[in-house]
This record gives sequence, C-alpha cells and structure tokens, in this order.
Amino acid sequence: MSTKEKFLEFDHDSLKMKVEVVQGGYLGIMVKSYTYSIHIIEGALPDTCIAHWCFEYKALSPKHHLMLCARLNEVLPVSLKGIESYLLSNDEYQERA
Repeated sequence: MSTKEKFLEFDHDSLKMKVEVVQGGYLGIMVKSYTYSIHIIEGALPDTCIAHWCFEYKALSPKHHLMLCARLNEVLPVSLKGIESYLLSNDEYQERA
C-alpha cells in the first residue's frame, strides 16, 4: 500500500524524525489523519540500537479504530521481520567474529 509522506521534523543529532502521511495508505479508508515518529537510540551492546516507532492517528469511527488495530497487528510483525532480514543480509550490519 503506497503513501505520499511529508517530513515534519528531522533531527540528525538526536536521530529523530516525524512524518505525516498526506495521501494513500489507510487515509480516508480507516483514518482521518496519521503521523508516525521514529527515534533511534544507541543500544547497550556495541553496534546495536533501539528504534522507537510511534503511530498517531485519528480514526474515522470507533469501528475503524478496531479494524486498524487488528490490521496493524497483522502487518507490523511481517514488516519488522522484513527489515530485520534486510539488515542481517548485509555484511555491514552483521556481528563481527
């Protein structure tokens, strides 16, 4: 599902960004508006990090809210597994022996 997005904030120093979805995705189908923010912080171990990913949205109705929650519970684990697979398949992200 493709989207058109607008960067609202981007801070290179603190590795934070906030994005507004302006077209596509669930806009007009389940939500009136939505944004997401990502904040990356250094992990406890060398060459690791923690990514905080937050979605904020205004559902079209309570029914749409429940539908979106169910959909995100299906889609997010698959998406995150895809990101993990990509990172692990690139040498620069693999642990050095």
